Amino acid sequence: MALEPTAVSSLEVPGPRDVAVKEFAICAALRQLGLNPYHFSEASKNKNNEHFQLWLQAVRAKYDGIGTCFRKEDFDRILWNYDVLPLILSSGALSDDPCCLFIDELLSAYPDAKVILTIRDRTAWLHSMQRFILEILSWRSMRLLSYLDPEFTGPYQALLNRTTTVLSQGRPPCAPSSVPALLASFDSHYERVRTAVPADRLLEFHPGKGWEPLCEFLGVKVPEEAFPHLNSGSEAMKLEVELYWDRWAAVGRRFGKRLIFSLGFWGLLERCGGGQFGTGSMR
Repeated sequence: MALEPTAVSSLEVPGPRDVAVKEFAICAALRQLGLNPYHFSEASKNKNNEHFQLWLQAVRAKYDGIGTCFRKEDFDRILWNYDVLPLILSSGALSDDPCCLFIDELLSAYPDAKVILTIRDRTAWLHSMQRFILEILSWRSMRLLSYLDPEFTGPYQALLNRTTTVLSQGRPPCAPSSVPALLASFDSHYERVRTAVPADRLLEFHPGKGWEPLCEFLGVKVPEEAFPHLNSGSEAMKLEVELYWDRWAAVGRRFGKRLIFSLGFWGLLERCGGGQFGTGSMR
């Protein structure tokens, strides 16, 4: 069901870029309940509506002082037909980010929203970040693809890099020195949500507990179907690799088969050099 921009009913707040299983599971669960969550993948689906560019504007306004900070009418341009917004801190199967960076702004824009804070172990979250988001940001061939594919990969990579740099507090996200800052962002995220949201509007949710606490909080009937458990970290990475090759194919259609063969073969060599094909690094 699609609600009016002023009627966002719930803010999902999984822990900082809560990756893979838990993120996809909670989004799938909310869809089974008839809600329409805004997962990071929705930005990809809305590329023609420039969701990547709009979010990047919002991030730069808040964190770089470039432009005007987003207000309700600005968020409505992106979120008007969604009724669950993930305020996650970044990392998983693309679903959280960049809403997680705008906790106060989104709570101000949608003051009656209920908030679901998905609980995540900080060490497991860091490992997920390192295996997924930070891995993607380390692919040197992705930088070339961003240049050759300014319609999609360029803004996608720019947004992913800038939001992750916010979490690493200005340090290079892939550098070992960023680990303390990433964990500090994780901890401060939970603290900020718990401080900002009244107790009667906040559910701290463990996906392993299934439907009952979630449905009770939302005031809906418990479905007969089992609570979804979807997408491991490796499956999320497979989706990212598929997207990578799809975008190279798009570049090839634009510039010709000879260019795509040369550049794609270079990317393949990079990938094979980083490990087993399909799971290694595109460096």
